[in-house]
Amino acid sequence: MDFLNLDDVEVEGKTVIVRGGMDVSVDREGNLVDDKRVVTCIPTIQNLLTRKAKVVLLLHIGRPKGRKVERLRTDNVAKRLSRFMHRDIEKLDSCTGEEVRKKVKAMKPGEVIFLENLRFHEGEKKNDEGFAKELASLGDIYVNECFSVSHRKHASMVGIPEHIPGVAGYGLGKELEILGRCTKNPERPMVAILGGVKADKMNALKKLLEKADHVLIGGGLSLLLLRAQGYEIGNSKFDDEWLNGGADMKGITSNG
Repeated sequence: MDFLNLDDVEVEGKTVIVRGGMDVSVDREGNLVDDKRVVTCIPTIQNLLTRKAKVVLLLHIGRPKGRKVERLRTDNVAKRLSRFMHRDIEKLDSCTGEEVRKKVKAMKPGEVIFLENLRFHEGEKKNDEGFAKELASLGDIYVNECFSVSHRKHASMVGIPEHIPGVAGYGLGKELEILGRCTKNPERPMVAILGGVKADKMNALKKLLEKADHVLIGGGLSLLLLRAQGYEIGNSKFDDEWLNGGADMKGITSNG
């Protein structure tokens, strides 16, 4: 799978916007439950710092629906990343505005600034052109390091690279290479495992059924399929937004 990555661009002295995939799980107080996604972004960030770039980190946590939710602030993620990388990381209280622009403009090569949750702004999920342009104005180069949201038409995913050059981070690149091998020339028999709560994975399931020899389903998606077939699932959590889509799969689940 052909794509540009960090090795294809000159970053020394430039401000690089990294759209990190650090949508970590947090408890009711906002404490991190799992920091694996924080660790995944470190190779890309470290590479940029070694090459004397200025790094501005963008990310989202949870579904705040365009409003500020205290437990979904990015402070604890910034602190965890700072600890892992053994360096000071400044965290700002917004991701737009004059104060953010001043702080970013004053950065020196080798420094990192962490911005606030993108989804505190309605413009993120709406792919608002003005919001995307304001984010893009903070940097010279855009790095996508967020595979899990790369299918979304959000401002930080598709809007920013319309204004500045964009490349894939090392984590995203690895995901794309693996995906390419699985879809173009997979080893047989191919077994795919699909889970999670979001029902929009039904489209992915349909595609996998065309390519994989066996598909193992778990999590909320399996509950959706059971519910669509009329089974009682008690108080188990499932996404009913696509329940009709689940009903379309009845015949598939009965085929074994």
